[in-house]
Amino acid sequence: VENQVDLSQSRNVIVASLIMSLALGITFSAAGAISFSIGSLTLNFSGLAVAAIVGIVDNGIGLNNHEHN
Repeated sequence: VENQVDLSQSRNVIVASLIMSLALGITFSAAGAISFSIGSLTLNFSGLAVAAIVGIVDNGIGLNNHEHN
């Protein structure tokens, strides 16, 4: 709201709903919500971390689709 996001554009509503549903829907357990193993390194991401990454990637993909007035 502080950045004057236009929620009348469906793209912005989709990004907001993805972030909210992932942050609230993915539960974090002792093993982590989502785990990645790369060799001996194991990364565990919580729902909030996954939501943040998805939001950033989704906004990055849509940079060329914005309408400029």
